[in-house]
Amino acid sequence: AERAWLRNAGRACGTPWLRLWRWYQDRREPPTGRIPVRTQPDEEATARQRVEQAVRTVAERASAGLPAPWAQAIREAAV
Repeated sequence: AERAWLRNAGRACGTPWLRLWRWYQDRREPPTGRIPVRTQPDEEATARQRVEQAVRTVAERASAGLPAPWAQAIREAAV
């Protein structure tokens, strides 16, 4: 389960070069004559939203009790 989670996390949050390489690999696959059904963009959007929410939550907790300018800097860095 952990390997699957890491693999999916890497696909959702990969570097631009990794996404470009993946795009290129997808285009190189031989055509099978069938229309591919892809749900990955939906999964990527959902995963990205979850990660963004988790980062905002961590930033809020980390900035609790700090002076206002510091807390604001942490929140801005998390975005």
